[in-house]
Amino acid sequence: MSLVATALLLLSAAWLLRLAALYVTGTVPVGYHAQLLEALDAPQSDGLRTLMRAIYTVLAGALAASAVGIAVLALLAHGQGASLALFGVALVTGLSCGTATLVLHGMERRVGPRTPWRTVAGICGLAILGLVLSLV
Repeated sequence: MSLVATALLLLSAAWLLRLAALYVTGTVPVGYHAQLLEALDAPQSDGLRTLMRAIYTVLAGALAASAVGIAVLALLAHGQGASLALFGVALVTGLSCGTATLVLHGMERRVGPRTPWRTVAGICGLAILGLVLSLV
C-alpha cells in the first residue's frame, strides 16, 4: 500500500480520535444536540444531561476503537500489503462512518438543526480515498 494511502487512513483515524476527545471533554448537550432538543420541545434536566454524558462517553469509546482499528489495519496493510487488513479497514470505516453519516443526515433533514454529518462524511471520504489509492 502506498504511503499516501496509509497517510490518508491515519488522518481519518486521527480525526475520529479528535471527535472522541470532543465528546469526552465537551459540554452536555453538545451544541447541535441542544438545538435538536429545543426543536423537539424536549425538556432538559440534570438527569437528561447525566444520561447524555454516559452516551457521549460510550460514543467516544466507539470512535476511539474505530480510530485504533483503522490505524492498526492501515499500518498492517502498508507493511505487508495484506488484502485482509484492507478489508478490515473497509469494514470498520463502513460500519462506523457510514452508519453515523446516514443517521445524522436523516436527523438533520427531519428536525432541522445542523448535525455533524458533513464532518463524518469527510472522515469517510478520507478513508475511502485511502482505500482506493491502496488498490492502485
